[in-house]
Amino acid sequence: MNMLARGSGTWVVAVCVSTGLLVAACTGGGDGQTNNPSPGQRLSGGDATMAMPPSNSPDYIFPVDDSSHTTTADIQMLQYLLWRPLYWFGTGSSPTINYKLSLAQPPTFSDGGRTVTIRLNKYEWSDGKPVTSRDVAFWQRLVMANQDNYGGSVPGAYPDNVTSFQTPNASTIVMHFNKAYDERWLLYNELSQITPLPTHVWDKTSDSGPIGKADLTVHGAIAVYNYLAGQSRDLGTYTSNPLWQVVDGPWKLSQFSASTGTLSFVPNKGYSGPVKPTLSRFTELGFTSDEAELNAVASGSVDLGYLPFSSLPQQSRFASQGYRVVDWPGWDVRWFDPNYNNPKTGPIFRQLYVRQALEHVMDEQGVIKAVYDGRAKPSFGPVPNSIPNPFISSYAKTNPYPFSTNTAKSLLTSHGWVLQNGVAVCSKAGVGAGQCGAGISVGTPLKLDLIYVSGEADIQQSMSIYKSNAAKAGIDIQLSSEPFGSVVGSHGKCTAGAANCNWDMINWGGGWGYEPDYYPTGELLFATGAGSNRSNYSNTQNDANIKATELAGSGSPTEKLTTYQNYLIKQAAAIWEPTPPLQVSLIKSTLQGVTPQNPTENITPEQWYFTGSK
Repeated sequence: MNMLARGSGTWVVAVCVSTGLLVAACTGGGDGQTNNPSPGQRLSGGDATMAMPPSNSPDYIFPVDDSSHTTTADIQMLQYLLWRPLYWFGTGSSPTINYKLSLAQPPTFSDGGRTVTIRLNKYEWSDGKPVTSRDVAFWQRLVMANQDNYGGSVPGAYPDNVTSFQTPNASTIVMHFNKAYDERWLLYNELSQITPLPTHVWDKTSDSGPIGKADLTVHGAIAVYNYLAGQSRDLGTYTSNPLWQVVDGPWKLSQFSASTGTLSFVPNKGYSGPVKPTLSRFTELGFTSDEAELNAVASGSVDLGYLPFSSLPQQSRFASQGYRVVDWPGWDVRWFDPNYNNPKTGPIFRQLYVRQALEHVMDEQGVIKAVYDGRAKPSFGPVPNSIPNPFISSYAKTNPYPFSTNTAKSLLTSHGWVLQNGVAVCSKAGVGAGQCGAGISVGTPLKLDLIYVSGEADIQQSMSIYKSNAAKAGIDIQLSSEPFGSVVGSHGKCTAGAANCNWDMINWGGGWGYEPDYYPTGELLFATGAGSNRSNYSNTQNDANIKATELAGSGSPTEKLTTYQNYLIKQAAAIWEPTPPLQVSLIKSTLQGVTPQNPTENITPEQWYFTGSK
């Protein structure tokens, strides 16, 4: 799963500018062609460019990512274009599995659900060698031997829960698990992580070492990982190192600037997938600011760009210039975190009625209208409500705590809080009816600090609205902002009493994207002690509900996922807020095949093409 920050987890696309790295023509129609095609005529070739958001530069090409590189920039923007994962997700505008674009056929389950058999489709590496089960086994040995360095590793889950595996033939791998897992969960959250790797090129421990057997021992697999990870850190050799030239995806990396983050790709002429690239090249181009990107769009040199949320009032201007203004909804959800382990305010957050009051002062519809021009969707729970999907429950589509400052105020006053100079203060300590709750002493004011990520006008505006509404209920929220790296690096999972555990609430300015764990369960987010449980939330019933979504057993997958999300919503475990689109795309009429935009952030530029339309 990816934590998405505005400007780091958002796909933004297509700008043509002049740089020292890009020397070929970049002219909207592509490839500097001099012919005059008829309107609507599909063209062969052409150069398309993608504009990456500020500070969103890939810096890790090796697909076995460590925890600091499980980002959209490294995975979807770079690695997946070169090396396809075993299973591809995103079918049109749905986040569901896409077997047509997958390297493997649907898995089959046996032994009561403990054994999974995977049969590969016929794919080849760019050097003509076949993609085989040995390449899947190579991946598996690397992640099992290097769990501490694999960002997708979850103690007790993948890859811990794989007890053994075999490759009975070149196109089949059989995996055995320690328990009978829910089939949909296993496919969407574990098998989804697997990426076959070119064993015949990468299975070595040094530049000149023998190739093909090093991974067969744990010691050897560790040495192979260390070698490949070390090579991946040498950004200047991405286009020259022979390791990275053998791919099975539709693209090959042709240029890379480590200083700007700009990448150029050309078609993999040996690609054996069902959709061959039409473009002759496409480039992901870095920008230093949204303003710089928008200036490039305004100049008319852009095929496919993005409109910052702060510039939404300009959408009619760009539409009049021939751009299609298209929202890119994501497979993500937005919330901000209270800190349940703060020694001072943690006891306050542990009171359900307080959390309910904090939900009641969130005016999602007001924020959607005032900040996002109606383009965002309300969020009421951990399963995304931003796009139609088969996972969200009917209860999760409605707001159990609708905006009402009066309701929030009543909840507080009925539990022993009184207003003093406009701020709620506890007047009745204790755990009985009409009292403030455990750990809250008489005289405690309901004053909370909320730190949000700086540099994002929409976040600042929405938090200002939230502060104003909370004040009407007697909740005094003090706002401050910090850079994204500081917000997520210094405020998160912590132990009560520790120096880094004195924060009250954080809004890290982005959404949680369910990829490459596509099944929207909570084992990484809301389970006790989970690595991405930034709020330190802990609830035994919630833990049991999460575990049920993972394991085979009573109830259908849909019933178990419904139980999990409905309970968490009723508990108001987090403060849900509107989820805007990943971006508002500006698509010029000459570039086709871009829509529908994949909500999982997986991109398929091999499906893009230029036409003669103006």
